[in-house]
Amino acid sequence: LLPGGETLVEARTAKGEALITKVSGKTATSADLMAREAVWQQNRADLRKHELKMDPAEIPALLERSYDHPLWAEKALLCHSCGSCNMVCPTCYCFNVQDELNWDMQTGQRSRCWDSCMTTGFAKVAGDHDFRPMAAARYRHRYFRKGKYCYDSIGEITCTGCGRCISSCTTQIANPVEIFNRLQEQA
Repeated sequence: LLPGGETLVEARTAKGEALITKVSGKTATSADLMAREAVWQQNRADLRKHELKMDPAEIPALLERSYDHPLWAEKALLCHSCGSCNMVCPTCYCFNVQDELNWDMQTGQRSRCWDSCMTTGFAKVAGDHDFRPMAAARYRHRYFRKGKYCYDSIGEITCTGCGRCISSCTTQIANPVEIFNRLQEQA
């Protein structure tokens, strides 16, 4: 969307080109292209509110060295274990399995529902054993999941940098860039 409300459309495939020819409109001028570039530059500046002070490729090794860092406990003191950071994250996919028994006590339904590793009881298993009962362990797990565990498994860091977790956290402790920068500074 250009200043003035006009939309600039650029085809990148033959199908896209065919669609554009069916729509009436003016051909973009060099001034239009410059205006689009200005919008893109402004968007880049606006979206980079939090600067990561390291190469993202360093994050898995940084986390490996920081497993027992006191930062996890410090931040977890403020954590409500509400899971809002996970629930808005485009790469979180944890779920719980729930069994609902019908009144006849013979039939029912098993379903998967979205869940959050940040909530109390998420890591509870059979025998009432909870392998992540402390908020600090859950808080650390979230960052290790995004920056190390998935990287070790699929070769990608799974934090997209979208900032949704930052916006949804009422205690302002969910900023991955802040955490990674602090770990790097204190390493």
